Amino acid sequence: MNTISSPTPLTVELTPRTVSGKSLSTMLTTDEWDTIRQDVYAKYNHTCPHCSAPADRANVLWHYNMNTRIQTLVGIEATCAQCGLVSHYQAVQDERTDDMAHQHLMQTNGWTLAQVQEHLTHAMAQYEMRSAVSWTMDASWLWGHYAISDASKARLLRGIRAADERREARLARKAAKQLLKTTGVDPD
Repeated sequence: MNTISSPTPLTVELTPRTVSGKSLSTMLTTDEWDTIRQDVYAKYNHTCPHCSAPADRANVLWHYNMNTRIQTLVGIEATCAQCGLVSHYQAVQDERTDDMAHQHLMQTNGWTLAQVQEHLTHAMAQYEMRSAVSWTMDASWLWGHYAISDASKARLLRGIRAADERREARLARKAAKQLLKTTGVDPD
């Protein structure tokens, strides 16, 4: 069943520099993220809520509270590739992609190029302001909606990606082996 009754405006929400690279998809296990994505696609009837194109992306929605400096997960929506491009505008690397994002914003929202540029100016100002502070992530919305392992919850609470955690564990094992080899002392 499609839970979207009418198109929602498409906006650019830039991730602050201080939390960039800390994606839910990298902090959860692959199975957890795949389960969430498939559930989100089904809830949106595989339809983008912004432009009604087929949805094949999961876009994580955050609220940033400047007073508390808490970045709160408020939901996950399904989007099409084009709306995903706009949502992740800061990842745009070239003029052609930039033009595609502008065109899609104009088409989807019925905006002029001047309105798109005004929106982007506002988004960039908000990005700079949010990037000036450190954020605490609150992803507890997930616990109420999905079965998340304790290990993934711990990673989310610490703001650590699964790959980083595996790398840290490998490095710790390597250091322990080296300590045992050089000193004969077992760190455990």
